[in-house]
Amino acid sequence: MTSLIEAAIRRRDSLRRLVKLFYEEPEDVSFVRDKLRKLPAPRGSRVPPHAVEDGGSRFEDFEAFTIYAVRAWAALYTPNGGRFDSASEAEEADVGIVVPQAFPEDRVRIYRETIEAYTAARVVANASGGLLLWDGSFRVIVGRHRPGAAEMPLSEAESRAAERLGLRPSDMYYELWRRVNSVVERGLRDPPARSLIEERLGLENLSSDDGVWVSFLEWVEKSMAFRLLLEDSWRRGVTPVFLSKTSRSTSLLGKPLPDVYYLRMAKPVESFLTDYSVLHGIEDIRAFKSKVVRGPFYPRHLGLDEFYRDLLGLAEFYVRLESGGPILKVEVAFNALRYGENDVADLVEGVVSALSSLPLARGYPYTLLVAHSRARLTRDDMDRVLHALGLGLERSGRHMLEG
Repeated sequence: MTSLIEAAIRRRDSLRRLVKLFYEEPEDVSFVRDKLRKLPAPRGSRVPPHAVEDGGSRFEDFEAFTIYAVRAWAALYTPNGGRFDSASEAEEADVGIVVPQAFPEDRVRIYRETIEAYTAARVVANASGGLLLWDGSFRVIVGRHRPGAAEMPLSEAESRAAERLGLRPSDMYYELWRRVNSVVERGLRDPPARSLIEERLGLENLSSDDGVWVSFLEWVEKSMAFRLLLEDSWRRGVTPVFLSKTSRSTSLLGKPLPDVYYLRMAKPVESFLTDYSVLHGIEDIRAFKSKVVRGPFYPRHLGLDEFYRDLLGLAEFYVRLESGGPILKVEVAFNALRYGENDVADLVEGVVSALSSLPLARGYPYTLLVAHSRARLTRDDMDRVLHALGLGLERSGRHMLEG
């Protein structure tokens, strides 16, 4: 502890100068105000139809393995006069061991995001128009590297997976896609990637050498699940909208500090809407150029790479929905082949009008807070899972650190 205090004292002056930047208003914020405009008026007096989704995850490291638990909850709300009613709900959960023991934290995150996509797709299947609200950043979900990408190129991971499963690559992808569709129709019994490995190879036969291709297959499953969700949403006239309460993005203003810092200086309390930017495909979303990257980011089989490269569009902007509320980073996912420049402007205005019409709690959609409450996984929840598995007294990997 003494060394930490000594380090803090040594760095105190320089760190305080940096922290001070966050509390001093820039001399000129006109460059921010040029990008601000008033919120469009809410459309109509009725609460717009919308779906909400959220998820939670926990994992516990033991000496020889990692147990995980993931859960997701979603609901579809429809207008009823000045109120809204819950038209349908969906909930999914999964518990398992991370096999083999490779990239456990990254893979549990993939499990959570995948089950969230499945759960949202189940309520969207009953929707017609409106919004799908999601707490979090879609750029992070689709743009994050797969576990083990630095160790093994996509083509090699693909070949290794097909070889170990005893399938041709095309057959492997088709079988995984069939199982992903089945989850949405029938509910989750066993995650598709895991069930395919279990049937073809057996989880007990996996070794540490299999960690990269197994992680690859789980990541492909997630990519398929989100493609299915987006395509079905667009087909039903549902607009997926991703909301982030905290963001350190600099994409709007391109300044050293996050956009929200300058936006808060320009508009400390008032509601506002910023200009939007449009990202076309995974290259824009991940902010790289194709000539820098060797090969596709997503597999080419079943049009997966084509979907994320050519069809996916993302409109980004910031909004404060009510005075004194939080500044929200908003990402709207749309079919890039169906929207021209003017169409995107209308889409953004329609989304903001719909968000302004929703019941808000401290400037945030109330129904998303409900989803968060229903989906969160607490420490007590995880303890109950471990006891249900008969592992409540198992020695954890932290046992030597716990007094």
